[in-house]
Amino acid sequence: MTMSHKGLEIRSESKQASSAQKPLSSAVSPQTTVRIEHHPDAPGEVMTAHFTDGLPQIVLDALGGDIDIPPHILSAALNKDDSKTEEKHATKQERFTLFGRSVLELMHSEATDVGNLILNGEAKEIETAVDRIRQKPHLLRYKILAKDRLGRPVHGTPLQIAAIAGDVDLKADIKEEKDRGAVERLIIAAGHLSQEEQEEIDQQLEVVIGNEAQDKNDARNKKIVDRLIQFGEDIIRKGQEYKGDKKYTDKNFQTFQASCQSLIDKFEEDLQLTTKAVITSGQVFDPKILQTVAEWFETNAKRFGGWWTLQSDVFDVNGFGTLQRLLSARDAHVVRAGIGRLVDNGIVPPRQLANADGSSHFNTDSRLGRDFSLDYYGRPARAACAGCARLGKLMSNKNSSFSKITQRGLPKQKQP
Repeated sequence: MTMSHKGLEIRSESKQASSAQKPLSSAVSPQTTVRIEHHPDAPGEVMTAHFTDGLPQIVLDALGGDIDIPPHILSAALNKDDSKTEEKHATKQERFTLFGRSVLELMHSEATDVGNLILNGEAKEIETAVDRIRQKPHLLRYKILAKDRLGRPVHGTPLQIAAIAGDVDLKADIKEEKDRGAVERLIIAAGHLSQEEQEEIDQQLEVVIGNEAQDKNDARNKKIVDRLIQFGEDIIRKGQEYKGDKKYTDKNFQTFQASCQSLIDKFEEDLQLTTKAVITSGQVFDPKILQTVAEWFETNAKRFGGWWTLQSDVFDVNGFGTLQRLLSARDAHVVRAGIGRLVDNGIVPPRQLANADGSSHFNTDSRLGRDFSLDYYGRPARAACAGCARLGKLMSNKNSSFSKITQRGLPKQKQP
């Protein structure tokens, strides 16, 4: 079915699947029924013709959440109440409703729940997401909008969302299922794949490994890297102008950091803009950003006065620490447990962001990026740069994992 309104299309494909597609496209469970009041003349209403009672629900049931909405319209829907965004000038068609339902309400609710669980990335949530796909493999085909712990919106199928989150095997030959990537686990949970279905998986993963996706990701990375390097240049200049005591002590660090507060505020404000746009390809937050900036710092360490100076510490804490807080869940697990434990010792980190006392370095109210960064072994310190420089091994492992999925497929495994 195709419905069109001023250039906007809502597509719905038949849910009757061929036998070859059955593992991924079993019959759709009925959506929760909510009474629909259709007002054809309401602002933004797409269906301007009057529908008698009962027909709107039939149409919505036929759609069944199987719609693909352009990202700019999703952004407008997400930011419609934010007067500071450009979307405040969004046109009527960008704020449309269908039978009174907003664009976000039209998406498949159960698939959306799975997407949110995946982006959360913790052990319990991933287990729940995998179980739901095992029971209803067809959910892997719905385009939905999900948000991560920082509220960053990601649009795609649940499988694409897992890929955009970078949640794949962190190294080769992982034995324990709980340690495997969400992408691999979701595919295995969907059951045995036909050749056609494997090709469909490959096509879905183009949102990360495709040339266009990589170009967009590189462009997004460059904006953040450039901003962080500018922050570094500002700290270097501030250090040259600073008249206070530069002896390397905690108290002097805090004093110098306070003198840089306006630079820090501007840097964090600029970074927040990266969380506004809907992410449809590339990565939620690419660890390569940290590696690139670490390499820049190593080259320019002398301009900071060396590795162990007030200037280098402010850049480490407020620069690297802030970026560490922005990592997607699975990459944050790696940094929390310690990059060195994975890179040097091959230990896959647990899916857990909480510390032993129940706190977390990755909450929005954390002091990570304010008082400290996380070092090579996940310890709160002011020494993140050395660990970030070793993230290349992690990214190489992830690239290998994507290649195994798309080139050879996953090995057959028995379902529980």
